[in-house]
Amino acid sequence: MNINSKNVVKQGLCLFVFIIISVCIIIYLPCKIYNFPPPQKFSGNFLYNPYNDSLGSWQQSNFHAHGVAWNGTTSGKDKACDIINLYRKRGYNYACVSNYEDLAPEDKQPNAINVYEHGYNISKTHELVIMPQRVCYNDFPFFQFASSKQFIINKLDENAKGIALAHPDIRNGYSDDDLKKLTGYNLMEVLNHSVNSSNKWDVVLSAGKPVWIIGDDDTHDINDTNQTFTNWTMINCNYSNKDSLIKNLMNGNAYAVTGRNGKNDNKLVSFTTSGLNVHIQIQNKADSIKLIGQNGIVEKIFFNTDKLFYNFKTEDTYIRAVIYNKATAMFLNPVLRYDGIAKPANISTATTNFFETFLYKSCLLVFWFLIAIRLNIVTASTILKLLKNKWYQKDVMPQLSAEY
Repeated sequence: MNINSKNVVKQGLCLFVFIIISVCIIIYLPCKIYNFPPPQKFSGNFLYNPYNDSLGSWQQSNFHAHGVAWNGTTSGKDKACDIINLYRKRGYNYACVSNYEDLAPEDKQPNAINVYEHGYNISKTHELVIMPQRVCYNDFPFFQFASSKQFIINKLDENAKGIALAHPDIRNGYSDDDLKKLTGYNLMEVLNHSVNSSNKWDVVLSAGKPVWIIGDDDTHDINDTNQTFTNWTMINCNYSNKDSLIKNLMNGNAYAVTGRNGKNDNKLVSFTTSGLNVHIQIQNKADSIKLIGQNGIVEKIFFNTDKLFYNFKTEDTYIRAVIYNKATAMFLNPVLRYDGIAKPANISTATTNFFETFLYKSCLLVFWFLIAIRLNIVTASTILKLLKNKWYQKDVMPQLSAEY
């Protein structure tokens, strides 16, 4: 290979590397840097009970399943219509197909809900976007930090009725430090056939963020019993329509179940509060009922019972129940301390730090220019000449025009 050929190959490789880096810069440049308020525990002399209006029937639902999409490039094995039909035959009231960055037309059926799974990054930092107006394709594929995750949540929240952090404990997609900061989402997929993220849920609740549970299969193959009909969400609803169902889900009037074959062997009958007292009644006797509070500490365990009474202690900020039956475990939403006025909600409280955002974007652009120079794509003199011409056109020419 002669010298000219080597130079051509070298220049080609440099150009290829530069293009890859440029694409990464373009992807990461829109991100903002946020200020996050410090976490605050739930407090107040009143209890917020998400089950106060549980007068309707319990609707069994699954929000996470994958079918064939993107011409078979993703891992779903079944047609969307087959997935929905199978869940309906099993007795589910609502089912959906949540493909990656794609809305399945079948989700428009009366007993299906529009959902897609957002995220194409190596850390599995994914979200379930519920009833969106359109698909958001923004993401940060290689590395993510708290501000980049907040940026995505804000983007998704612009056109959806609900956002759930999907399987947060897979690859530590959402670190504990992230979860103490992030706001603007409603739900967490605590139960998934791949992982139980209860510990992540307690981090969020202990930071004073009212986030409600969902449980899903996240199946990629409806013929695999290890990932199909293993986790589901029970939502209390007076009306058989999607809007009412999702509204109650966002208000916490739901619980999640892990089991087999999609079969419930117990049911929540009532969950009431009076002052700082909690009363739970279930349909059948459970093997045990575990009450969990601040920092995931087990506060009390009841055995072989179908009801319980619990009085909030001074140090209790929230209490959630896990009901262990013969074949299932029911994960109830927490009852929270609050001021008795404003309904608890995980509204977005992160604010843009304009100075740090400017520094972040400036660093990316400077890095891009330095790489361009290093790879001989452009020279420093060329950049200075461009800047000089830009200055000349903006400042000198208008002045000359004004004088003449």
